[in-house]
Amino acid sequence: MPPELAAQALWVREILQVSPEALIAGSESPLWIAQGNKDFEVDPNRDPQELMKLAKRRKRKAELKPFADLDHLFKPEPENSNPSRYLDAARTVDHAFLSQLTTWLQGQVKPAAAPAKPRGK
Repeated sequence: MPPELAAQALWVREILQVSPEALIAGSESPLWIAQGNKDFEVDPNRDPQELMKLAKRRKRKAELKPFADLDHLFKPEPENSNPSRYLDAARTVDHAFLSQLTTWLQGQVKPAAAPAKPRGK
């Protein structure tokens, strides 16, 4: 483990035990699979495709959205991403990513049913 992430060692061990297939199987929600192509923590080509296959196998609605030049944290990365870059407070989550995520989430929310009109007396 990189020294920069030593404080998160327990979390890293725990997250590595999570089964993506079990998570998908345990949910009926649609999936929005976002992937930054500068992500070094997962394979940005293979891993999202595997998630899409799992979603299809479990008959889950899924959409894959790749993001050029974003890292694992969905922050713009003009260089090569690495753990020390995560600690740069000047780097913020990409606005286009947040906008597209928000739009997708809003599309998933079903409008509330109109209240029933009271019957006249």
